[in-house]
Amino acid sequence: SIFFSAKSVIYVSVLFSLGELSLPIFAPPITYIDLLSGTLTLLWTATIVIYIASRHRDEIEAERQTELALSENRFRQMAENIREVFWTYDLADDRVSYVSPAYDQVMGNSISTFYKDPLSILNMVHPDDLPLAEYAIREFMGGNSVSIEARITRPDNNPLWVWARGFPISDDQNKVKGVAGIISDITERKLAQEKIEEVNQTLEQRVQERTKELVIANVALDKAARMKDEFLAGMSHEL
Repeated sequence: SIFFSAKSVIYVSVLFSLGELSLPIFAPPITYIDLLSGTLTLLWTATIVIYIASRHRDEIEAERQTELALSENRFRQMAENIREVFWTYDLADDRVSYVSPAYDQVMGNSISTFYKDPLSILNMVHPDDLPLAEYAIREFMGGNSVSIEARITRPDNNPLWVWARGFPISDDQNKVKGVAGIISDITERKLAQEKIEEVNQTLEQRVQERTKELVIANVALDKAARMKDEFLAGMSHEL
């Protein structure tokens, strides 16, 4: 807008020079040199303002790009140093945009396989948990949050329990542009829970068995007490 004003002043000065435009009677006389000098001053000022604004815009963009690079660097350092698998999926490009190195260790499969075909993970899911896993993937792709626990079998035939979570990623307009997920190996926790359940079942069984033994013993004691009473009653009758 400032540059447009400068162009307007130049246009007015040309009209003055051609005699196509005159000043009102009450205005002081202005020479062509004065008008040209004012025009150049205004044009120079506008140029400086535009330059400063452009530099400021460039500095803001540079700061934003620097902050974005630092943020991405921190994200990658975090994702590459945790035991959980972290992945992101770009819905617009319909592709996996990132998978953390832990995928190799946890899933026992190459990262390149997941990049090429993320649905290949379903081949490792236990048949009994496959419907749940398929449901979770539909929720992921729909941009919904979901959390499931499922059994998988790695390519080396090592069984695992995993905890898979997914959540949407939104842009500045709150529009879902992708999804992110975390896969954790919870095998140790599941095995511990199973061990606790086995111990609890064993204790419950022992309690039931002990209770049965006590009931039988109480019945025997009651029977012995009755027999004793009957014997004493017979003896007193004979005496």
